[in-house]
Amino acid sequence: MKNRIFLVAAILGLLATACKKENPQNDLAVTPITISASYGINDGAKVSYTEDGNTITATWDTGDQLYVVYNGHLNTLTLTEGAGTTTATFTGTVIGTPTAMSVLICYVRDTNNPSAVEVSATGEYTYTSGVFLAQDGTLASAAKCNLFYGTTTYGNGSNISCTFTPNTSMMKFTVIAPDGVSAGDAATLTYKSGTTELAKAIFTVGANGRNTIYLTVPAGEYTGVQTLVYHSGEANVTETLSDTQACFAAGQTYSEIFSFGNPIIPEGAIGGKFTINSSGDQVYFSQGNLQATTTDLGENWSWAFATNQWDYVGNAVANNSINGNGTVSANGTVDLFGWVGASSNWTGAAQYGISNSGNTGSYDGYGMWTEALKSDWGNTIGSGWRTLTSDEWDYLINSRSSGSTVNGTSDARYTHATINTDGTGVNGLILFPDGVNISGGEAISWGNVNGSSNWGTKCTTAQWTALAAKGCVFLPAAGMRYGISFSDVHIKGNYWSSSSSAPERANVLIFLASQLRWEGYYRYYGSSVRLVRNVE
Repeated sequence: MKNRIFLVAAILGLLATACKKENPQNDLAVTPITISASYGINDGAKVSYTEDGNTITATWDTGDQLYVVYNGHLNTLTLTEGAGTTTATFTGTVIGTPTAMSVLICYVRDTNNPSAVEVSATGEYTYTSGVFLAQDGTLASAAKCNLFYGTTTYGNGSNISCTFTPNTSMMKFTVIAPDGVSAGDAATLTYKSGTTELAKAIFTVGANGRNTIYLTVPAGEYTGVQTLVYHSGEANVTETLSDTQACFAAGQTYSEIFSFGNPIIPEGAIGGKFTINSSGDQVYFSQGNLQATTTDLGENWSWAFATNQWDYVGNAVANNSINGNGTVSANGTVDLFGWVGASSNWTGAAQYGISNSGNTGSYDGYGMWTEALKSDWGNTIGSGWRTLTSDEWDYLINSRSSGSTVNGTSDARYTHATINTDGTGVNGLILFPDGVNISGGEAISWGNVNGSSNWGTKCTTAQWTALAAKGCVFLPAAGMRYGISFSDVHIKGNYWSSSSSAPERANVLIFLASQLRWEGYYRYYGSSVRLVRNVE
């Protein structure tokens, strides 16, 4: 088990509480106390979870409660200050008159799920039946299954401190659905130790069949075969985690990625597969066009994919502020790049076409001979990303036997479209992946599939979201750049290949409302870049 699950984060917190004096009840003395509550080293998180990268942070949440058990009474203190922080004030009463050596048993609990835990007046706690089997896989759901407890002595009645100990741990799974399971299907993920189900999440399958699932389980050592079961419809797939034992430390979060049949889709990729040659090789497309952003006028650049497939910068900073040396006169984002050949001596951002120079000389310029791309844009993102060759683009669009049927057209490959018609309305080209079936009712209207259509296919935002979940790719008509001048934004799409053509030119895919063609563009023309990764 230890070679399959690794520590992501151990969270520390300092929680302070205070009580105000109330009138005595039931003829018993009411003792005001202040409790400074903290988590010890390696203790985990309760209450409300937030996640940033590999760090999970705990904060108090509105409605959280502190229970103090003393002398046969269960006293409830309620949070009055500090929601959203790690320090909070609780107000309530403690019935009875504790002495210096009196033992106080303290619990913190999420009152948003009060039925999950039962605490008795003698200090015992139990989880109600099925609580760990009724999670929904979210971080919030995992938090509601937790309970923290601790004991302290009354001392002199002021500044009482207590360290709380969690009795659960969390597992964070990134899961890829089995074959035959689609986005939107209902599914369950169950963690089992031997034949015992320890935790279960009921959820909806996400885009590309991918979900991040959080499961809270009781901390402890579990013997026997440890398994993870993915169930959806007729798919019921079991992954063996360990055939010995699992040891879950209280307050720890463990993480792992599992594929239950489909290959793991690379981070930043769309799930649809596209055949790119007669040998049957396939690629995934990136989630959006390539973008470069600077906040220091081009001294440094950060590279990323556009958040949405339809996003583009157009005639806006920094696209319209590019200088001749890879810098800009105004901070912002660039997404129209020149094509720089291997003979160029440009370095830095200029080697990726961030320049307004028109010089196509072989050294101080874009390179002028038939040659390789100097620095594939995929190098800016990370291992495995690259730009399609012109032959691969051509095969994908014009020759591929996709096995897909769209609105009755077999071997569907593309259509000219306007998506998000109920919002911004963006023109572009939809590419259909291999092996999908799309009915006529999945768009407002259909233009020609595999032919010109004057942006004839129309999709609402919801319809496009559903098509994207099936792996469809959208190339927005982002226009082109000449230095810092622009044309055809929202009218024309220009997408570079990695292939040069004649001297001073490289091959670019061009589409308009009713056109789709190849052309050898001058390399200093700024065009869009859409990267791909090979399907392993």
